[in-house]
Amino acid sequence: MSYSLTKVVGPYIAKEIFFSAEPVLAAEAYQLGFVNHVVPAAMLGNITINLANQLAEGPSEAYGRIKSLINYSLHVGLEETLDMERKAQEEMFVKQEHKEGIQAFIEKRKLVFTNY
Repeated sequence: MSYSLTKVVGPYIAKEIFFSAEPVLAAEAYQLGFVNHVVPAAMLGNITINLANQLAEGPSEAYGRIKSLINYSLHVGLEETLDMERKAQEEMFVKQEHKEGIQAFIEKRKLVFTNY
């Protein structure tokens, strides 16, 4: 946790959390940015399934590329990140997911992605 938490909240808040040994409540974890959502326990299953379905229906290759770009940007500077993004856009431009996005826009319909 020391590595991950420090990246998210910074060294001062991370130290306070570790040194105080106090529990971090869900609302505080959300406010500090180290959890994305806080939901009632009774709704967790449905919300998780909905998110999983949303991701499954999306452009999986583009999602993978975005994940790689974000991870890459954590270890390099701005110039390298922008260069990698430019290359990724060039590569994705010819992919079926991109073509589907354009076609759905032209036809004013919902995107339909499949495992291409």
